[in-house]
Amino acid sequence: MNRKNTNWLITIIALLAVSIWVDFSRQISIPNPFDVYGDPLFSRNVETKLGLDLRGGLQTLLEADLPEGSTIASGDLETTRQILEKRANALGVSEIQMQTAGDRRIVAEFPGISKPEDVVASLQQTGLLEFVDTGDFRPEEGSIIQTDYAAGSASAPTATPAPDGSQPQAVYHTIMTGKELVTIGISTASISGNYNIDFTLTTEGAKIFGDHTAANINKVLTITLDKQVISAPSINGAITSGQL
Repeated sequence: MNRKNTNWLITIIALLAVSIWVDFSRQISIPNPFDVYGDPLFSRNVETKLGLDLRGGLQTLLEADLPEGSTIASGDLETTRQILEKRANALGVSEIQMQTAGDRRIVAEFPGISKPEDVVASLQQTGLLEFVDTGDFRPEEGSIIQTDYAAGSASAPTATPAPDGSQPQAVYHTIMTGKELVTIGISTASISGNYNIDFTLTTEGAKIFGDHTAANINKVLTITLDKQVISAPSINGAITSGQL
């Protein structure tokens, strides 16, 4: 065997060894000898992800139920996709693939799920939008808070045991829900990625909102969707116009 063929054989063996290493690895990291903090020079999850054709699962097509001729802004459809994806993630479903299709549809794939009916039921639910009085407390966007709406209580915030039994968990009063909305727009900020809420209210909702904001200047009004905080602005003044 000449030297050229030997070099090719060594190269092939080396590539084969690297391929086998990658195939049996879940995470590949290359250490950075010049980084004192220990951050790797390169790191990537290379775990093999099986799709519906190999693992089975659920593929569903979601379509906006609107009057014929109505149009949906691409930004609104993308925001809806993000909300539905977060809702599915909350069920513990992993490796979700969800993407917009056309101007009013969302295609979702859930590989390997055992109870597809639970996922479909969750996606079909109407999101619960709440305006919550959190007083001086400003929860982090994306966090989950407990409200008194589900219990139908009109009492002041109380405390209930946390799920792990360690610390009591505050329960905040919902002053108003999405049923008082006439129109609503949810957009995503281009820099932070957070949600912006614009809305107009019914006559009753405008009074509730106006009375609350007038009596709670400099306090925090938290807006949640399915108990997840999407915004927590301060009340800078009474808002009596019924729109924001």
